[in-house]
Amino acid sequence: MLIDRRRASREMESLGLDALIATTPEHVLYASEFESLGQSLIPETQVFAVVPKEADSPVAVAAPVGELDRAAELSEIEQVKFYPYGVFFYTVDEDTRIDDEGVRLKSLVQETKCAGSAGEALRQALVAAGVPLGGVLGVDERGLSAPEFAEVSQILSESQVEQGFDVFRRIRRVKGPNELQRVRRAVEITEKAIQLTLGEVREKVTE
Repeated sequence: MLIDRRRASREMESLGLDALIATTPEHVLYASEFESLGQSLIPETQVFAVVPKEADSPVAVAAPVGELDRAAELSEIEQVKFYPYGVFFYTVDEDTRIDDEGVRLKSLVQETKCAGSAGEALRQALVAAGVPLGGVLGVDERGLSAPEFAEVSQILSESQVEQGFDVFRRIRRVKGPNELQRVRRAVEITEKAIQLTLGEVREKVTE
């Protein structure tokens, strides 16, 4: 995963946090490798990634059940636990041959019990991650509207809820090997795009 769990643990320890809860697409991806299509297309889609202070505890993700296929694509799925919410139907013919991702998806669908709401799934994720509900939680407030942040605070009323966006920013200041590799690749793609564009530029060419 992209997140440095040891560094995250030290940051949480210094701030007295028991866990961080990612809500923005970039922080959910950073914390869990899970990329929600629904969250990218429909901003109101709620997705949470719970990062416990204990570096050895798994990250837990609460997301719509219709995105379990996205979860099945993860290469590091054993390090992430999923807690879906809502209703969605998956069907497959018994004689259909499925690949490894299909096998993982089938397993997730069969073994996972869906919560009725995003808030309920978040509570399940926290409990599964071993985070005490009476603790101090840093919630990535940038991924929630003011009413949604208030709703999450109410759902987690036993806990002390604090803003966590800047904590993620602090953790992300130091780039790990996977991040550096992605930055290099992004720069290579950008440079190639610029070079190709310059090769096409001539008088009277429109955008």
